[in-house]
Amino acid sequence: MLALLGLRHPLRLLPVLLFETTGKLLWLAIAAQPQAVDGTLDDKTTDVVFSCSLVVVIIAVTPRAHVWRSHIARPSLA
Repeated sequence: MLALLGLRHPLRLLPVLLFETTGKLLWLAIAAQPQAVDGTLDDKTTDVVFSCSLVVVIIAVTPRAHVWRSHIARPSLA
């Protein structure tokens, strides 16, 4: 459902996309990376790692200039 809304209103749902991307990157760094280093990845974790590693595609197509202007460098509303 969110994917369809994202196609219709991509810039409005950009915060959701950024939240999802951050969550996947954190999971890869905190949960998967130590197991990969230790060599203790099981089949289910490997499947999740593969699914989460597709976040690279999302990062590649994210309009970074727009994210910077509207979400990071935006002047405070206070």
